[in-house]
Amino acid sequence: MGLLETFREQIENETAAITTERGLTKRGDSLFWWYCKRILDLEDAEADQIYCDGYNDYGIDAIRIDDSDDTVHFYSFKHPESIDKALKGEAVDKLLQGLSLLINNKLTGANANESLLKRASEIKLSVPRGYQIHFVTSGKGQGGDVAVKLDNFIEQLQAPSEDFCRWYVEDIKTLQSMFYTRTAPSVKQAFVFALDMTPYQVRAGQHECHMFVCPAGLLAGLYETHREALLQQNIRVTQGDKATNGRIYATATTEAESINFLHYNNGIVFLAEEARYDPFSKKLTVSGFQVVNGGQTIRMLARAHDAAKLRGDVQVAVRVITSAHDKEFACNVTVNLNNQNPMEPSFLRSNDPQVVQLAYAMASRGWYLERRENELKTMSPADRAALEKQFGAPVEAKTVRLRTGMQAYVSTYMEDPELAKAYTKKMFVDASDGGQFEAVFSKDLSAEKVIEANRLLAAVGAYVELFLKHKRKRDPAKYEAMLGTSLYAKHKDLVDIVIPPSTVFLCAVVYAKHVRIGRQKLEDLLRALEAGDHSPLNACIETIIDARLGIAGESRSWPTLLKSKILFQTVLKQLEAGAAKEAKGV
Repeated sequence: MGLLETFREQIENETAAITTERGLTKRGDSLFWWYCKRILDLEDAEADQIYCDGYNDYGIDAIRIDDSDDTVHFYSFKHPESIDKALKGEAVDKLLQGLSLLINNKLTGANANESLLKRASEIKLSVPRGYQIHFVTSGKGQGGDVAVKLDNFIEQLQAPSEDFCRWYVEDIKTLQSMFYTRTAPSVKQAFVFALDMTPYQVRAGQHECHMFVCPAGLLAGLYETHREALLQQNIRVTQGDKATNGRIYATATTEAESINFLHYNNGIVFLAEEARYDPFSKKLTVSGFQVVNGGQTIRMLARAHDAAKLRGDVQVAVRVITSAHDKEFACNVTVNLNNQNPMEPSFLRSNDPQVVQLAYAMASRGWYLERRENELKTMSPADRAALEKQFGAPVEAKTVRLRTGMQAYVSTYMEDPELAKAYTKKMFVDASDGGQFEAVFSKDLSAEKVIEANRLLAAVGAYVELFLKHKRKRDPAKYEAMLGTSLYAKHKDLVDIVIPPSTVFLCAVVYAKHVRIGRQKLEDLLRALEAGDHSPLNACIETIIDARLGIAGESRSWPTLLKSKILFQTVLKQLEAGAAKEAKGV
């Protein structure tokens, strides 16, 4: 799946849960409750207060009066079965009829429902500064006559000003953008940098950059206030007391070196939704911000401050870059700033919109995608408790590491164990740089597939671990009991070499044999493997060895071949030939 399709998968999962929880019967109602929670951030009681869907609602599903500016918002919700279904003109007609009745005080005579009448009476008691009409749909786009009908309605409204009434079609793409803006990790609370000197300000394109020098104590205090919430978009989690961090700490706490901290350290980069500098007070106010580079530095400064060892003359170079809510730009800033030092490509991609959306979609299915290295280890107790309450299980049992999860997906659904094992890094590198990121994170990708593939890889991994346990004990009886008579009798001299490095390759083979070729439901295969049935894997190991022995002139070692495309293609030919013979009754 692409980004929108994965987001749609998330909406389907979350609205399905809402439907069950609330006993709903209409798909549009589930989208209403999802929208109130995820986009409007309303409590249940607040959402219930604006709801007016039901009999004789005249297409008006909800009415919300924004107390901050007295704007009245009218909503219509459509949750089609297909993402490709556009908003049609008929849906617009019904709502416009209702608005005409409301504006002309004719709802009572039209026998409108009680909730709609109550909302209309609230509008009369206020002095609206404007109307906004929202058509919210989980489909794509709108029909050709939608805009014409809405524009004509507003033109005939004879409003007090040209912008008194506006309309919006919030389709799946708009919802995705709104959701990302609201949920992108950031510190929403504004923070003020009181500066001695005017920052150097540059505007390039749609974004601004403010560069200045800041006392280390101010940054240490900022980290102590927000802790790891300040660093959720930082690719690296804490690296502990590694050599670089040790030097940062030593420089900040040593009398002879602290004055040179500014010259020795690269500094800290903030990505903020907004940044405003007041030249009169010399204050820079930032909001919606994160540290995207320099996480290790700010952690070490905070540690030194906690120990009362941070020197007062430590100055730090700071950059504040504004994102203007542009998620693509924000991701590119994070990746490029961290690409200057050697780093695993999967971690560079941890904040890519495709990866972030996959994480949300997996969470909607009760799984946690660990996008960054050691993210789970550094998670706060409160965050861990919240996830375990959401998943109904220890978070470790419901976690998929990004790198491992994509290895599982690529080896199974893409049938490419070579890419998954031998060229893992290419899964997270753009095609323009010789990678396969676009091919992996394509429209075929979904949270469900990643979760199922990871379960399969875990089951195969458990099989390999059990074999290694028996191997260490050198117990032939347990060998034979686990491997089965056929495999043990034919290849007992080879299994010690083949099985240990086979996890990813074997995962690809068992999926191809039983799911794609054998057309077995993956869930049925998973249940069997997770229950300890080793026979499917034993048969695949036997096929792998037979295929290898049938390749003339092949001299490469087993660990090398179990990462290769040539062996996998040979195995596939044997499996497909066997399935064809079986189908003919041979």
